[in-house]
Amino acid sequence: VIAIIAGVISSSGLKALTSTRTLIACIAGLLVEIGVFTFNDVFNVEEDRINSPQRPIPSGEITVKEAAVYGSMALVLAVAVSLLAGLESLAIILLAIIVGMLYNAKIKKYGIYGNLCVALSTAFPFIYGAVVALRSFWAVPIRCWMFFAMAFLATWSREIIKGIVDVEGDRRVGIKTLPIVLGEKASAKIALIIMLSAIVLSLVAIPFVLNQVNYVFIVFIADILLLYSVFSTFQNPTRQTARRAKNMALIGMSVGLAAFIAGGV
Repeated sequence: VIAIIAGVISSSGLKALTSTRTLIACIAGLLVEIGVFTFNDVFNVEEDRINSPQRPIPSGEITVKEAAVYGSMALVLAVAVSLLAGLESLAIILLAIIVGMLYNAKIKKYGIYGNLCVALSTAFPFIYGAVVALRSFWAVPIRCWMFFAMAFLATWSREIIKGIVDVEGDRRVGIKTLPIVLGEKASAKIALIIMLSAIVLSLVAIPFVLNQVNYVFIVFIADILLLYSVFSTFQNPTRQTARRAKNMALIGMSVGLAAFIAGGV
């Protein structure tokens, strides 16, 4: 939801936050997240019994059938709500659902493709917010596409690091992540290169941002956090280091999100 708001602000300014369309977009986006995340738990039961036994389904808090019904209801409501904001809104919501469900059901098992799906799903909201605010794909400014690309690259890098953390469980259930196929060291190097690309792009975006002072100050902090997270893993690609790094990267991405918003104020 915050990423959708960032897309709205970076494309149309604070005034667009009072629009009914923005509220509709946030509700639809939240419902998609709930639905896709719920089905992720449904499809990931075996992995979660090893990697995250405290999650609702492995712990017995909710059954697989109950989770599937809950997730389906959320996705149907998301489609219905998104239509209120127009066909462009509906198209992006449907695409987000398709990508998310393909990831849950099949693509996750294919390493890099699964990472790309997660990265795409994370970056979608920036464009979704801009499209809803501007009522057109073609009117979305280049800075929003840059934010989309930055979010995509940073998430992709973090997903590779996360794969180092989950190597044991993923290997048992046959998920071919990069750390399993190429090894932890090579995967950490790839994650570093991808994250460096995101950081470089965050600097290239400076001339296109509306409020450059706010943006530069905050994005500099985000870049330091992101760089530290991947470089520490590259130096020592162990499960413990990768776990700390993925948490640090999440903080860095959150700060980066704040930079996107501040840059549009």
